[in-house]
Amino acid sequence: MSEESPPYGSAGSSPLPPPRPGLGDLTSSTFAALLKHLLLRVKLFQLEAQEIRGELLLKLFVLLTAFLFFALAYVTMLAGAIAMLSIHFQWTWHKVLLCTGGAHLLIAFFLIMLAKKGLSHAAFRDSLKEIEKDRQWLENKQHHR
Repeated sequence: MSEESPPYGSAGSSPLPPPRPGLGDLTSSTFAALLKHLLLRVKLFQLEAQEIRGELLLKLFVLLTAFLFFALAYVTMLAGAIAMLSIHFQWTWHKVLLCTGGAHLLIAFFLIMLAKKGLSHAAFRDSLKEIEKDRQWLENKQHHR
């Protein structure tokens, strides 16, 4: 007859050793820290957005109004310039209109290329600085392993 040992952790046996953190515990704590970090970044982004929201809306309204007046003045001056060039060079207004349209396309192309090259002003500077710090911290952490 074989004698069975009592189940592990029951009376008469040695107490259970404290559980060691496993892969699941490490993963959940890492995930919780990452989630907390992301939530803090979202809060920072919201604070910065609230700070500049009113200022941006006012600037947007002023710029749109200015654009409207510039557009009206431009169209009026362009019609006058086409009539003046047509009379001065004795060209048909169709020919003058095609020439001014081509000039506008060239200017627009130049301005688009200039805008592509000159976009360097970054909004949300604090958020971008924090993201850069995080990236550097992660790189340093990986190099120390």
